[in-house]
Amino acid sequence: MYNYCEEILRIIRRELGIINSLLSLQLNLREDLGVGSLEKARMIYALDKRFNITSDSDISDIQTVGDCVEYIEQELRKKERISL
Repeated sequence: MYNYCEEILRIIRRELGIINSLLSLQLNLREDLGVGSLEKARMIYALDKRFNITSDSDISDIQTVGDCVEYIEQELRKKERISL
């Protein structure tokens, strides 16, 4: 499977207005980046839209940038299994 990490990070940077050097997988969305629940929902929506994902997964567990990447990659794996 293709590694979507860089594309996911690019979308997160764009949605949150973050310059490249400031984004790492370990950063906490709320504590380190000041992302509120509405911003997080918009960011996840942009990711879902880009990767054509329709998920009913609970996004409250997404706490870090790495969690965002993992969420999208998991949803893409689910999508691949369904289409097989």
